[in-house]
Amino acid sequence: MSTVQITFNEDEYWRLKQLQMTGPRFTDTAVMKIDTIEEISHNFHTTVYGGQTQGPRTLLVLKFAHSAKALEDLQREADLYQNQLSRLQGTVIPMFYGLFEVVYDAIHIGCLILEDGGDRH
Repeated sequence: MSTVQITFNEDEYWRLKQLQMTGPRFTDTAVMKIDTIEEISHNFHTTVYGGQTQGPRTLLVLKFAHSAKALEDLQREADLYQNQLSRLQGTVIPMFYGLFEVVYDAIHIGCLILEDGGDRH
């Protein structure tokens, strides 16, 4: 198992300072520390953030699901990255770093973490 520790900016949706989540081990490190940089999009079921790892900087996209349906969708997406798309990662599509989950405030939250290869500006 891997653990991801996400530190949120003060002005972001959940008003959380930090969230710790666990998931299958996809990286070389047991603990990945991430800071969010900006909120990219938000709706009732999902929130997407741009972020970066602490230490050697890697830009990331963090896709959060905070409803049962959105979590099912993230689980299907993670399955695609792990199986059918695994050989394309890092060349044709972004690297997939895992799907991490936690129960926070009685809500099951999922976070799919991808390499940020896009230009939003």
